[in-house]
Amino acid sequence: MQNKTPNKEHDKIFKIALENRKELVEIINEILRLKGKEKIKKEEIEEYKTEYITKIFEGRQADKIYKVKGKEIYFLIEHQTKEDKKMAFRILEYKVEIIRDVIKKNKSKNKYKIPKIIAIVIYSGKAKWKAIKDIKEKEEKYKDIEQDLGKYYLYDGREKTKEELIKSKNIILQMLLIERSKNKEELGKNLEEIIPYVENENKGIIKNIIQMVYREKLGEEKTEEILKNMKEGENMLAVVEMMRKEAEKERMLDFSNGRKLGLKEGQATGLKNGIKEGITKIAKKLLKLNYDTKSIKEITGLKEEEIEKLRNIDKK
Repeated sequence: MQNKTPNKEHDKIFKIALENRKELVEIINEILRLKGKEKIKKEEIEEYKTEYITKIFEGRQADKIYKVKGKEIYFLIEHQTKEDKKMAFRILEYKVEIIRDVIKKNKSKNKYKIPKIIAIVIYSGKAKWKAIKDIKEKEEKYKDIEQDLGKYYLYDGREKTKEELIKSKNIILQMLLIERSKNKEELGKNLEEIIPYVENENKGIIKNIIQMVYREKLGEEKTEEILKNMKEGENMLAVVEMMRKEAEKERMLDFSNGRKLGLKEGQATGLKNGIKEGITKIAKKLLKLNYDTKSIKEITGLKEEEIEKLRNIDKK
């Protein structure tokens, strides 16, 4: 405890010294290498004090913040008698708090600038200062990707067309389209168009979203209709898969002329026709559920011209 008192007294003394703007701007000009007309004058800066900042820096008597009059330019002055390995991180914290304070004071304004904060550490210790001066020096590296603190990448869903979002089979991109919906009718239509392209692993997510998030907006009737169609679509996919297996079995039997398993030629032909008829019925149902030609082709194995023929029949 006895060691802390002299340090506190020293901080208070240094705080008084930092209040001398004339001497302070000399140090600022020197460290920033400002010369001639670029030099900062003592009349251009003022001490920055707010209740919020005072609370944040409470107990740190040597910290001083000065502001360029009429501009959102700040000088954060920190005095250290000992090296602080975490100084770069502390400076970042201070900067964020100053920015937060400025935004808080200007939140009623539509336009305001993020302040520029210039941090200067004045060191009076005996040992050489070895701590990093830039927090990026301690930042983890990843695939040569560089991103400055406060900067971010923007993935703008508006740059994707509706068709790209629907057919992406990416649940995140599909959600972007759902969130674009302007009203109940558009929401229902977007969901119906997206559902055929939702991957099996994501169908449960979509169901939960419809039931928990959009049920009220869609209404009970529309919600149940969409969920029912989803279930029917899933059931049909299961039937198609079963038919594919039967078709494969039929081809193997046909290859061996059906004799080894005692299957007569008429039975093989009947099985083949039955499978074809079943797949055609499923294709018609998929058309009613807004599946496109390519998807139906992938699911059923029908040719595009066969699907388009069924589509034209339904329109009549």
